[in-house]
Amino acid sequence: MLALVDQGMEEGAFGFSTGLSYARAATRYRELMALCRQSARHGGFFAPHLRSYGATVLESIQEGLDICEQSGCPLHLNPLPGGLPRQ
Repeated sequence: MLALVDQGMEEGAFGFSTGLSYARAATRYRELMALCRQSARHGGFFAPHLRSYGATVLESIQEGLDICEQSGCPLHLNPLPGGLPRQ
């Protein structure tokens, strides 16, 4: 996966995205950290589709924030259907 991030960035990508809510793309935290670090090395960002857009959407957003803060990779959140839940 790291080599694919390298290749994509060298071919003109601005970052990488993954659909964390999909079974095949539910990448582990440490894998996401490594991929984000790789993207950041090329000046890229991380644009995930969150693990959840339901009751745990805030936890899903926090996961993205934590990964990007620790990896040094900027975060681009895709639009949230219906916006954030009201507190």
